[in-house]
Amino acid sequence: DLDNVFSDPEGDDLTYSAEFDGNEINVVIEDNIMTINSVSDWNGTADLTVAAEDNRTDILRKSRIENLVRSSVSLEIDVIVAPVNDAPIIESFIPEETNIEITETGEYTFEVTVSDVDGDELDYVWTINGENQNIPVNSFTYNFDTAGTFIVKVEISESEYSLEQEWVIISSVQENDKIIIPKVTQLLQNTPNPFNPATSVNFDLAKDGKVKIEVYNVKGQLIKTLKNEFVSAGSHSVEWNGQTEHGEAAASGVYFIRMTADNFTSMKKALMLK
Repeated sequence: DLDNVFSDPEGDDLTYSAEFDGNEINVVIEDNIMTINSVSDWNGTADLTVAAEDNRTDILRKSRIENLVRSSVSLEIDVIVAPVNDAPIIESFIPEETNIEITETGEYTFEVTVSDVDGDELDYVWTINGENQNIPVNSFTYNFDTAGTFIVKVEISESEYSLEQEWVIISSVQENDKIIIPKVTQLLQNTPNPFNPATSVNFDLAKDGKVKIEVYNVKGQLIKTLKNEFVSAGSHSVEWNGQTEHGEAAASGVYFIRMTADNFTSMKKALMLK
């Protein structure tokens, strides 16, 4: 209320105006009420000048010259906008369909893309029917090998806010379609070998975990990363198209395919012939 800041000795009504540089704040004055708002996601200090002017015109006569006199006064204000924590936002999620019916076993990947304007560290918790899957990243892959209804949920949280995304999976997978879990983790020989230009790299995973599969040349230089993510237990295959990380065709010669998973490490020799 500007009437609590400015007053006129003669009791005249006052008219108020405001001036400020930049576009970080918005100022609205209605009668004697001033409202200040800042633009979204901005914080800092803005300079604001508020002027008060009375509505009285005095006429001074001197040497037959009439002068109109109107009184005004101004006040400079530092408007300080303190930073506040904004909630994270789910920008997109995969699959986009949240009610899914499946009839065959296979890997299904769920992923969320989340933004936080404050750059806060985000925590991810993935659950299936309330059971924590211990996957601390923004994507999750799972094999549905039994019939039933499954609620896949990811909870994203930071220091103050949390949000979630949920999918309902209705599975009618038959028992004979169940995936056989290998007893041991192993890297199999790529096929075909020799190859030109593409080859398949097959591997078995005895338990869920993070898998990294990389291709090196004979100098020990990394040529291509084929997989670097959490993978469900089972038999899997990934293809190398014969290209480098930069999308260039690799030269003919001997390459080494290296797989790491938890405490497991194995390497196979591959030969590219052109």
